[in-house]
Amino acid sequence: MGAAMITRRAWLVAGVIVVLLSVVGCGSATGGASAATSGPGTAGTALPSTAATSGSPVTSPPKSTPTSAETSGPASSETPTETSTPTSTPTSVAGHAFGVCPTVPVSDIHGLSDCVHRNLVSYWQRATDRPINRPVVIEPTFPPEPQACFAPQTIYAYYCPDNSTIYLNTSILTLWNRQFTPEQVPYSLAMTLAHEVGHAAQFAVDPALKTADTTDPDVSKKIELQADCLAGVWAQDQISAGRMDKAQLLAVWRQEVVLLDTAEHRQMHDDPDARLAATERGMAGGTMASCGLEPG
Repeated sequence: MGAAMITRRAWLVAGVIVVLLSVVGCGSATGGASAATSGPGTAGTALPSTAATSGSPVTSPPKSTPTSAETSGPASSETPTETSTPTSTPTSVAGHAFGVCPTVPVSDIHGLSDCVHRNLVSYWQRATDRPINRPVVIEPTFPPEPQACFAPQTIYAYYCPDNSTIYLNTSILTLWNRQFTPEQVPYSLAMTLAHEVGHAAQFAVDPALKTADTTDPDVSKKIELQADCLAGVWAQDQISAGRMDKAQLLAVWRQEVVLLDTAEHRQMHDDPDARLAATERGMAGGTMASCGLEPG
């Protein structure tokens, strides 16, 4: 996503998320996994405030379309073939410990998001030696959020360039409750944020990507797959530290990208096999260089 114009097609967020409620209605797979966490922050670099805020779901279409949807990345919006508005606000799941944030109950989605996000920001600030600031807001409302940063509930997660913020709509909380087990939800949340913050790391190292022509499918796929790769780099760091299970991570991530697989999504992010291969490349290489980035 990055600093692309709001009129640009929304950057779809992996990592997860513009998933189709129609798939939910049809009873898609209930398994899957997703990953994430990070290491200590760069010395002397203040971490941004990441406390997630909450509010009521958006009920009216935005005046302008935020520039990204999914786990973050180049602008591109995508909606499922059928839409519906959640009848409730599922902000929690049964409590199961998640190794990345062992002291945060899984039932506390806001706390878990804050913890995972802080880990991601800390990791990439250390790896890039640059400030990474992309806060997360859960269930945005207006006010306090800018009206221009609203997206309909059919957009599950997205990045708004007006204030460099990642938003998680109520609809993604519904998706987690319906499509993933309580043990899988933290992995899905983590991979969603890992893809989004991966874009922040991309843009910090290569600012030219912010203005890349993401209406060109080849350009968009390159940027999105690189973010998937960076999510894998971070995930492997957590796996090596014993905080996440590799098999669980790959299973949830595969389910996620399959659920997101539509013709439009493929134009912007490529197919599920390509996305999974990019993540595994990052896990195998363990560095930004393995994803084609050099933080010089």
